[in-house]
Amino acid sequence: NYKEPSAFQDAAGQSGAAAGAAAGAGAGGGGKKPLTSKNAEDSDLKKCSIQSNDGSKIMDLGDGIVGLHYYESLFEETCRCTITYGDTGSSEAAEGQSIIDVFPLVGTEKIDLEMEDALGEKLEFEFFADRIQPISQTDRNNLITITAAGDEFFNNQSERVTTRFDGKISDAVEKISVDYLKTGKELDIEPTSNSYNWFGNNWKPLYALTWLQQRSVPESSNPGESAGYFFYQTSEKGGTIKFKSVEWLMKQEPKKKFLFNEAPDKSEEDVPPGYDGKVQVSEDEGTNSVKDHQEAGANAGRVVTFDPFNCHYEIIEANKDKIKPENAGKEPPKFNPKFKIGEKSTKTTYMLIDKGTLPTGDSDQQIEKSREQNFKPQDTLSQSKMRMNQMFSIKKSITIPADFSLHVGDAILLDTPEVATKETKEVNPQSGGIYIISDLCHQMTGQPPKTWTKLNLVRDSYGRKPQ
Repeated sequence: NYKEPSAFQDAAGQSGAAAGAAAGAGAGGGGKKPLTSKNAEDSDLKKCSIQSNDGSKIMDLGDGIVGLHYYESLFEETCRCTITYGDTGSSEAAEGQSIIDVFPLVGTEKIDLEMEDALGEKLEFEFFADRIQPISQTDRNNLITITAAGDEFFNNQSERVTTRFDGKISDAVEKISVDYLKTGKELDIEPTSNSYNWFGNNWKPLYALTWLQQRSVPESSNPGESAGYFFYQTSEKGGTIKFKSVEWLMKQEPKKKFLFNEAPDKSEEDVPPGYDGKVQVSEDEGTNSVKDHQEAGANAGRVVTFDPFNCHYEIIEANKDKIKPENAGKEPPKFNPKFKIGEKSTKTTYMLIDKGTLPTGDSDQQIEKSREQNFKPQDTLSQSKMRMNQMFSIKKSITIPADFSLHVGDAILLDTPEVATKETKEVNPQSGGIYIISDLCHQMTGQPPKTWTKLNLVRDSYGRKPQ
């Protein structure tokens, strides 16, 4: 009893005539067939091999895999995976013995993973084993879990940032990624508008990169209006490293469009035109508590600064009305005016004004710049805390048939029918709309194996924007 939305044209943002054409070509995802629950059985594990650290042995894990999970997250600097493997000692590479005994597995072994979903999208990544955890062991079989991560995870442990950085923060992010994380993977770094001269302090590379996140201002925003970035990795092109602002994430067009209702789907005809697939499971995780929201400074914060040159003490207030965000929905949350949420600061950051620190140029130029402010916390720190916390105001979790074209940081459109007693229902205008993928897991399990994609979705505002 689901009716195509009339108030918003159709779900793909097309007129009725265009929607009819789209129905003939497939769903809204580039003319490909829509995902159905049946597609979960059609994913293919093309390759999952492990190579000993001395390079002498390579073993195919495919037939013995009991479960495989691939992860991406806005809060993880590298992609990860866990492989649960049933070892019977039957592999030729293991010479009739357990893989743990023959290789032996000690960590850092290279794992080549290649998977393909029902739509022909491939996921290819080179992992390295971090932990080998036995689950059960008998004289006939051995069940183990291998946890693995990208090579940047291991390089981070042995490298330290010791040099000075001048200029744009985005340039420092690129230099640290290449020179200290030793990555040879593609970089997708959004330029920052603000510059910052700083020293590495012997920090680990990933610590330095995450420290820079809340000090970065996008070029699309004026000083004081917004701040905050995420440093993360996706499987695109074998492991693209990204540095993207909250504003960039929020203003994206949806990459895919999904519908959730209670009607079962077994064929393409069960997916309404204009959608790329049906959601199999949807969990509404609600919102953060108001207390947590306030303590994080999501609506108002202040920076208390002290200038050592003139002993000037200043309190700079910032609230949600002073920033100009790109919202995924129609409007941000509105709280009871009785509590004046957003009017009074609930989080305070103390900062010594950074003047005369690491000025650029020769001696004369450095003297001239000795009273110039290197970093402006009043334009950055409260704004980044607000935007990075506002982004997680509304949270959902959905499960769909495996779709390897989706990645963390992508925007998707999610529609649900309105809750009503009438037989024919419209799109829910409040909970539907654009969401950002904050966490992603591709899960392959069972015999015959089925592959699902679970997405944690977030956004900063309510209401479905017209598409």
